[in-house]
Amino acid sequence: MNNFNKDSEVYTDEPLVSVIIPLYNSEKYIADTLKSVLNQTYKNIEILVIDDGSKDDSLNVAKTFENLNVKIFSQSNKGASAARNYGLREAKGKYIQFLDADDLLSTNKIKSQVSLLEKDNSRVALCPIAHFFEGDNLENIRIENEWYHGSFDTPVKFLIQLYGGGKTEGGMITIHSWLSPKKLIDKAGFWNEDLSVDDDGEFFCRVILHSNGLISANDAICYYRKFRENRSLSSQAGYKAIKSSLTALQLKQKHLAKYSNELGYKKAFARAYKRMAVSVYPEFRDVVKTCVQNMNQLGGTSHDVTIGGEGIELVKNIFGWKTARFIQFSFRRLMKNFKR
Repeated sequence: MNNFNKDSEVYTDEPLVSVIIPLYNSEKYIADTLKSVLNQTYKNIEILVIDDGSKDDSLNVAKTFENLNVKIFSQSNKGASAARNYGLREAKGKYIQFLDADDLLSTNKIKSQVSLLEKDNSRVALCPIAHFFEGDNLENIRIENEWYHGSFDTPVKFLIQLYGGGKTEGGMITIHSWLSPKKLIDKAGFWNEDLSVDDDGEFFCRVILHSNGLISANDAICYYRKFRENRSLSSQAGYKAIKSSLTALQLKQKHLAKYSNELGYKKAFARAYKRMAVSVYPEFRDVVKTCVQNMNQLGGTSHDVTIGGEGIELVKNIFGWKTARFIQFSFRRLMKNFKR
């Protein structure tokens, strides 16, 4: 049972922030996630938890936090994007914070970002990301200085750089790094419920394109939980996950198609298609074929995708990435069967 006050408080001098949390089989983590929101220094918050047909005790754990400001909803299992859309339909906040059920926020995260957006709510706010494993001391986690820790007045150039079209190779910005004005989300539209992988990348691509720029609250942190087992693209839930990732990439390219003359556009998407082709070869050859075709239509790329350790990299350099990936894939499958 949690120790939080069940009474609701009203803060009329602060804009309301809606925190939307899709919940599925996260009984081990959801309490800490909710506490990280309830402990925010910013207090005018409503929390909307949407249970997506959990089969464990997640829903019951979440209900111990239920009060006038913490609302619990349930739906049959439709996926995280559908749960987030459920939350958006219920949200009353001026700003929207998406948060996965196993991740955390620093206590000042929302306050810092609201302070920035209240000066210009035509922008989207983000913050630094700290990756952690179970048992890590969050206070000791080092935050790397990333290129996106700043202000950007041109959303298109930001996205092209994020996808690898700039001097850097891009990067990954987690769902809970963002704080978005609801009016921009209304323009961008709901989450694509047909996507299960990179649904956040496709969604925030649209939101950012409807903004006038980005601003980073560098004193805030969002904590992204990592797991020690392999969760690479090719190890996820098979073909459906791979196709979702490909579709999301194609949609992002479509959203940015009108800016195809921007410096770095072709470079960014050619690199992205090559990274995907390498990651799923040789298991999903039709996806590889599509990626290579799209990459070549963009002019190709000499981008070097790291495959593994020193030995497999030597094989790649001599015989090419397909041979190296085939050897790597075959060895991993052999070891998996051997352990059985």
